[in-house]
Amino acid sequence: MLAEENPILEDAAVTMYEMSAEDAIREQCQAREDYYRTMNTFRAEIQKKDQELEQKERELEQKDRELEQKEQEMKQKEQELKQKKQKLEQLTRQLDQLTRQLEQQDQQIARLAPKTE
Repeated sequence: MLAEENPILEDAAVTMYEMSAEDAIREQCQAREDYYRTMNTFRAEIQKKDQELEQKERELEQKDRELEQKEQEMKQKEQELKQKKQKLEQLTRQLDQLTRQLEQQDQQIARLAPKTE
């Protein structure tokens, strides 16, 4: 109200208003620049983390393939072991049979051999 009555005070009030308005605009611009800078930093970090995640996923897939290959090798070795075990059991039965035959032959020889006193 004083400024309306006094032109000098009115000029000072307008100047102060314009200066404070410029400060507010400057602060808004600075805040906007800070926001964009922060968002760009976040985007860069997210992109970096996404790339790291993709790399880890590729490594995991490679490990999964290696594990699958090892599992198949194990199955093959188990199958080979099973076959060898079966072969060993078969050979053991054959050996037992041959041992019995030898024992029978020894008994026959003992019966046929003359007894000496």
